[in-house]
Amino acid sequence: MAEFVDLVLFWNGGRNDNCTVATPEGLSSCQGAGYNRIRVEGKIFRHQVPGTVPLNLYWNGGRNDNFTTAHKDGQAAATGAGYNFIRTEGFVYPHPVQGTIPLKTFWNGGRNDNCSVATKEGLDSVASAGYNFIRDDCYIFPANFTVQTTVNNPFDLADLNLHWNGGMNDNCCVATAEGWQQVSTSGYNFIRTEARILRNNVPGSVPLNTYRHSGRNDTVTTASYEGHLAAKNDGYAFVRTEGFVFPFPVNGTIPLKVYWNGGRNDNYSTATKEGIDSANGSGYNLVRDDCWVYPNNFMRPEMSDLVLFWNGGRNDNCTVAHNDSLSACQGAGYNRIRTEAKIFKTQAPGTVPLNLYWNGSRNDNFTCAHPESISAAQGAGYTFIRTEGYVYPHPVAGSVPLKIYWEGGRSDNFSTATPAGIQAALAANYKFIRDDCHVYPA
Repeated sequence: MAEFVDLVLFWNGGRNDNCTVATPEGLSSCQGAGYNRIRVEGKIFRHQVPGTVPLNLYWNGGRNDNFTTAHKDGQAAATGAGYNFIRTEGFVYPHPVQGTIPLKTFWNGGRNDNCSVATKEGLDSVASAGYNFIRDDCYIFPANFTVQTTVNNPFDLADLNLHWNGGMNDNCCVATAEGWQQVSTSGYNFIRTEARILRNNVPGSVPLNTYRHSGRNDTVTTASYEGHLAAKNDGYAFVRTEGFVFPFPVNGTIPLKVYWNGGRNDNYSTATKEGIDSANGSGYNLVRDDCWVYPNNFMRPEMSDLVLFWNGGRNDNCTVAHNDSLSACQGAGYNRIRTEAKIFKTQAPGTVPLNLYWNGSRNDNFTCAHPESISAAQGAGYTFIRTEGYVYPHPVAGSVPLKIYWEGGRSDNFSTATPAGIQAALAANYKFIRDDCHVYPA
């Protein structure tokens, strides 16, 4: 897990020296040499994380000047002017990352003093003291920066699903309904859930964006500065934000790795052992640990199997998930056929009830969620039995439609989400009615 430390500004009037440090040694040295603590200028990483560089402290005894810098030009200027390296105070970004601010370098020739500040107070102070701006040296987090490291609601997370299109040689990760719609209508096959990502931006998170290159038929999902820059430079077009991730390790997260295969012109994002093994076995090269995500089993909402039963004496298909319904089917002589899908046990944001209805004169169970299906059931004299669970009324990433079929000779409604169920319905001359709702594959 990434650990942050305060980057603190000190001042020594006798030396006319500003000194910006973060390590215990730096803090102790300043205090021991008569420096006064002024303020926290920002937060930096205690240890190196991917994408960061060292923030180094240099000292020139002839000038009585401490100089804190991460930029290659700053370090070259320090060594060129006879400064000695003292220590690395922490780690910073060499480029902007969402949520960061520049640590600016200023110089006052009359004082022979380099000063590194990031706060408004610091900028006002150097301006009033006649310092000249040199450069934006690096990027740090504001002094009040926090990271939300806990997820309280499993429905605040979305599945990041991997899809593959063999004709295009393209791996594609999506987490939004729009992304799912795109891959499902473009010949992609679902492979696996790679990770769970945040649906909304929280403190410390950054967007996970999808880019597309039509000439290469390649989709890339990235959150890093390097990934965004490479996509832009290579002519990829922004498609959408899939969700939000962390640009550094957070408790409970794992890296989302980006691989590249030049022969296929394919970027491949994965966070699972299966994905890494597949990339290595298919000639892909690791590009970077792009960002940090939650494992694919993290805080997964509790699901129920939606099970299909059949009673030949009644000519009735019955699709249920509730324990009471499972027991009722078994008690009434129904045979278990297969698991058709998975549905939520409790209501999640954006879901609706999947209800079971019964018509005794028809000996027909009817499981549905669509308003037109419910209206048809009520209009035909069906009685509400119970809510079996909860489903989406529209497509979401990774979902499949629960389809309703009807066979008038049997007076039987048939709800199915599997290819086997659809094939059975068509073979028995059932008529397709509608995509009633959307559920997760079995």
